[in-house]
Amino acid sequence: NKILVKEGDILETGQTIAIVK
Repeated sequence: NKILVKEGDILETGQTIAIVK
């Protein structure tokens, strides 16, 4: 799963992170 997060957000391991700047 690709998760959209704000900079500085911490996600659980194993997830793909797409950083929104």
